[in-house]
Amino acid sequence: MALRPAFFMAASLLMLATCAPQGNRAGQTTPQGESMQHMIVSIETVRNYVRNTTGQREAEAATADLVTWAGKLGELFPPATASKLYVDVTPEMAREAPGTMIASANALRSAVATGRPAIVAMQLERTEKDGCGFCHRRPYRMPTP
Repeated sequence: MALRPAFFMAASLLMLATCAPQGNRAGQTTPQGESMQHMIVSIETVRNYVRNTTGQREAEAATADLVTWAGKLGELFPPATASKLYVDVTPEMAREAPGTMIASANALRSAVATGRPAIVAMQLERTEKDGCGFCHRRPYRMPTP
């Protein structure tokens, strides 16, 4: 059952990525969608490290990438317009999400640097809940099985 939250998180991120305003760019990936795709890949790389207890270097690179993309959230989802363009994004989310995600991604990066998958697993859960979940789960609750 541990895969269920991961599946919903990935599905939520992909749905958000495809909901970006398309205009005359129909069928093309938006910068917002690209950012979500990169973040999903990074999270999955760290998850694979936790599951397999191998691939620390890849997990370190993935968390560095996650920190980089988190740093771009403010420009990709500007607070002044994000809540108007994305129905599930409130002005508060748009203002606070970049800082929350950067802090969460940095904490995950530090956890990976310990080389202890159990610590990484705990921080990965926090990152998904508090970092990614800041926008992708609030104020909604995941369905309970």
